[in-house]
Formats: sequence, structure tokens, C-alpha cells
Amino acid sequence: MGKASSGKKVARAASTGGGRTSRGKTPWGWYSAISVVVILGVVVLVMSRNETQERVGARSEEHPTTDEHWHTAYGFFYCDQFLGQLSDNGRDPKGVHTHGDGIIHVHPFSHAASGKRAILEVFFETMGVDVTETSVKYPGQTVKNGDKCGDKEAEVSVWVNGKQYKGDPGKIHFEDRQQIVWAFAPKGTDIPKTPQSASNLDNLSDVPGSPGATSSTAQVPNAGTVTTTSAPPAGGTSTTAPSSTSSSTP
Repeated sequence: MGKASSGKKVARAASTGGGRTSRGKTPWGWYSAISVVVILGVVVLVMSRNETQERVGARSEEHPTTDEHWHTAYGFFYCDQFLGQLSDNGRDPKGVHTHGDGIIHVHPFSHAASGKRAILEVFFETMGVDVTETSVKYPGQTVKNGDKCGDKEAEVSVWVNGKQYKGDPGKIHFEDRQQIVWAFAPKGTDIPKTPQSASNLDNLSDVPGSPGATSSTAQVPNAGTVTTTSAPPAGGTSTTAPSSTSSSTP
């Protein structure tokens, strides 16, 4: 009996490689697999939660909506004075226009000009204007850094709510009662940080109850002509903007 029993023990040891039986081993591989699954699950949940919060936050901040009407006062300062105001005469494909009052009226017709897309570039496209960090294309006038005001070299600067803006001006997002000045002037010029039209923010023609409100202020997309005020040529000795206007069909 003793020899038979010993033989069975040897056989069992040989079948398990001479070590402990599988019943006595700690299943580290199984524990590791479970741990990885749990960690991945937590990571996915956290990422999903953050993504949801970002989406909700983005939706809550995407103004103006198609139901809102915002206003931005603006002005083009050339050398030593403000130029005349632009007028779209009803041409307004996206709901970002001006009545010739020095105010950009922002009430988007669609998502193409609402929320994050409510930027200055939309107004530039409507009015045929373009402002970059180094140049200004204004109807009848194109200037760039290094061109002159009289005998002095001048440069472009952009001011938003009294502070100089650095970056692409077309990407400036509209804010209600915002004030923007685009300037082309020699270094050291005391550039007005407030556009002349800023007072019109309290005298709007299209806000019921405002002193300047009129009975008919609707804008018709793609209608009418664009009337603009001409400006003196770059590099000229005169810095006085002519009072005449020119009209062209878009």
C-alpha cells in the first residue's frame, strides 16, 4: 500500500510539472484582465461625461441665436479721422447688416451666421470689406502696412471695446453692444478707441421702444444696391475723406 500510494503522488506531481496543483494557484491573469476591463470602463465613462458636458456647454454659449438681435458699433479711422458709414440698402443674405448708422445689426436668418459663426467675416462678405492684421480693403480704398498718411508710414490696428485686438479681425465674434474700431494711422497717433456711432446703440432704429425706432425696419435678403462713402487714395497728402458717395449693384 505504501509503495502504491507513493507512486500515485509521483504521478500527480509529474502531471503538474512538479509544482502546486492548479487548485492552489493564485489566478493573477484573471485578476489582471478584470482590472483592465474596470479601468477601461472608468475611462470611457469619464470621457463620455466630459464630452456630454462640453456639448451642453457649447449649446448654452452658442449665441446669438436666430431669435436674438445684437448690435455692434463700428468705425473706420483713416489717418486722422473717421470715414463715412457703410450702408447695405437692404442687401443682407445672412442677417448681419447695417442701416448706414455705424451699427452692425446681427439677427441671423439661419445657423450660417448664428452661434460660433456670428463673426465679423460675415459682415465683411456682405459689405465687400476686408480687414486683416496688416491691410484694410474698404470700398474705394485699399491700404496696407507701410503705406503713408501724408509723409508718414502708417499701419493697421484693430480695437475691440477699447483694447487692441491681435489676430484675424474676421474671426472676432459679435457681442451685444460691442464697439470696434479699424484704424490705419502712423505710429503714435492717438486713435479713438470708441467709434463715433457708439451713441447710436442707445438710439436704434430697429428696436421697439428705442428713441430711433421706425415703423418699418425689415431687411430683405439680396435686395437693392450697396451705397458706400469713398475715401482718399493711400499715400496721398490729404487725409480728408470726400463727402460724395458712389452706388454700385452687387
